[in-house]
Amino acid sequence: MALEAGVLTVTVEAAHDLKDPEWVSRQDPYCVISVGGQTFRTRTAVDGGRNPVWNETFRFDVGHAPDTGGTAEVVEVVVKADQLVEHDATLGSASIPLATARQTAGTDCYHTRAAIVSPQHHRVHGAVSLALRWDPASSSCSGSGSGEQVPAGEQPCRAALPMPQQQGQDDAQQQQQQQQQQQGQQRHHHHHGGGTPRERVDVIEFVEQRPVA
Repeated sequence: MALEAGVLTVTVEAAHDLKDPEWVSRQDPYCVISVGGQTFRTRTAVDGGRNPVWNETFRFDVGHAPDTGGTAEVVEVVVKADQLVEHDATLGSASIPLATARQTAGTDCYHTRAAIVSPQHHRVHGAVSLALRWDPASSSCSGSGSGEQVPAGEQPCRAALPMPQQQGQDDAQQQQQQQQQQQGQQRHHHHHGGGTPRERVDVIEFVEQRPVA
């Protein structure tokens, strides 16, 4: 039984707890994403260190494929560190079976955190956060195997959680708002009705994916 063709949209959000061999400065990581022979690269996160953020989206036009349990075709993400002098260092890789992406993504964005395995010791060194969206074959999908990078303003998936760099800023802003609200209550000598609620962010459960043997 062949798996249906369609368009797979992959948003590479961020990486967490990468191995950083740099002693003086922080490393400059980037990702190489491959699906069915189509390969794209994110920008380099300069001084991204152990927790780089990309938030870049790529669209893959995937044709029909044999149903082999996801072992034949995978969404592969290789994390590398940009080196000015030597060859770029491979920090590790993560993979998700393409069949799993088809089944779980649906028409909505499916957020997952895939484990990054080092090529030297085959140990887990961090994780990469991805958002997947699968759209079945239509008139806009030819199954020709050609893909594209999606402009930043047209990304269909937003980050499920605040990124590492944004988390501290959000906490500081929330604390400042609370202080201002308390000062206002003291000036007017009465309580307000709870104030304006902050935008709700739903917490999505991350599923750790192991690399395909």
